[in-house]
Amino acid sequence: MSTRYTWGLVGAATLGIISGFWLAPAPARRELSRRASRNWSKLETIAVRESRRVTRAVTSATSVAGRIAERVVQRITGPLSVAQVPTEKLRDAIAEDPILSRRPIWVDAVGDTLLLHGVVENDDEWRSADLLARLTSPDGSVRNLLQVRRESGSP
Repeated sequence: MSTRYTWGLVGAATLGIISGFWLAPAPARRELSRRASRNWSKLETIAVRESRRVTRAVTSATSVAGRIAERVVQRITGPLSVAQVPTEKLRDAIAEDPILSRRPIWVDAVGDTLLLHGVVENDDEWRSADLLARLTSPDGSVRNLLQVRRESGSP
């Protein structure tokens, strides 16, 4: 017998006994009382056995609900941490580069897109910073807004 049917049976028996006492004439109440007391121990045994199963089911459901809640939190906070980690990696990579570390470059992110701001001396530095950003970006989306200084002899 399934748990649902067992608890339904216990509930029906309890309601039947209560309504039987309330509605039945006196001789029927005595017979109902005698039968209920004789079978009450069987109902108690069933209820105790099923309560253990219910306890296990509630414990399992709580565990599953906890895991689901943890996944939801990770989904919500995941994009935030993804946006922060690449920017930190890119800042570290620029700081380790012997030439780019001397340039006024700052890194930002909008969603998954990395943004490079600042000034570099030539196109090679611009390309180096762009390459570092693309290697660091999770999906390769980079907006390189670095400005290249013109040589003093250039028009």
